[in-house]
Amino acid sequence: MNSIKIKKIFVSLLMFIIVIPVVSANSDFPNRKLYPTLSYVELAKFEKMYKKVIIVDVRSKYEYDTLHIKKAINYSRAKSDFVKNMEKLRADNKDKTIVLYCNGRTCEQSYKAGKKCWDHKIKNVIVYDGGVFEFSTANPKLAVLVGKEMGTADKLISKTRLEDHFIDFKKFVQMIGTKNSLVIDVRDKLQRDGLALFIGKEKRAELSDRKKLDKYINEAKANNKTLLIYDNAGKQVRWLQYYLEDKRVASYYFMRGGARQYIGDLRKVFATAK
Repeated sequence: MNSIKIKKIFVSLLMFIIVIPVVSANSDFPNRKLYPTLSYVELAKFEKMYKKVIIVDVRSKYEYDTLHIKKAINYSRAKSDFVKNMEKLRADNKDKTIVLYCNGRTCEQSYKAGKKCWDHKIKNVIVYDGGVFEFSTANPKLAVLVGKEMGTADKLISKTRLEDHFIDFKKFVQMIGTKNSLVIDVRDKLQRDGLALFIGKEKRAELSDRKKLDKYINEAKANNKTLLIYDNAGKQVRWLQYYLEDKRVASYYFMRGGARQYIGDLRKVFATAK
């Protein structure tokens, strides 16, 4: 084997050693490759920066009100005034770094918010894509849960506890047929689009309407009824669970996959019947 071949092999091995850790690190944050123009910060550095930066929670107000990082401002990326709010925030705090966050490593909201800032030339904005759960687990005294300092990480609801309260649409429908249940559709107007799944049996209360939710929660508790709740896709109810637990609701279930799954399963049933 000549010296040129040896050199090529050495270079290839060196590149392999260098590249592998980078790929591995990026695989922990799968959305980063989709937003190469953004700057990121990970947990350890963010904790050190915490007191010096401005923190913006880009999720919905409902998610923010349930759990957020202490001192974070809520500017929902989905709202039309997001860019305007960020431009004002930047103008009022010219020298401070702004850190955006959402739910976690697979949540894309903080990335999309960062891209909006980039597109509108709002500078010195970085993304903490570890998300609210990672930060709150590591820093429970810097997390606000249902309006109060969380204090300890064990107050976070595990995936197992959430899973325990999901039932499939067949079981959901069976339980609706009993007298000791109360059904609530928590979808918003756009998601519902006039379509009620259980006409004459369900109540309606958007997740953001705490007054209406409290009315039905109190009704269920007073009459020892099980709450049966469904959203659009089975994802929003994870936040409602914190509220139900805070309200000490003894019995409640969510429909797995939400309205979308229910409609999809009905179509399968009809297709099989044909």
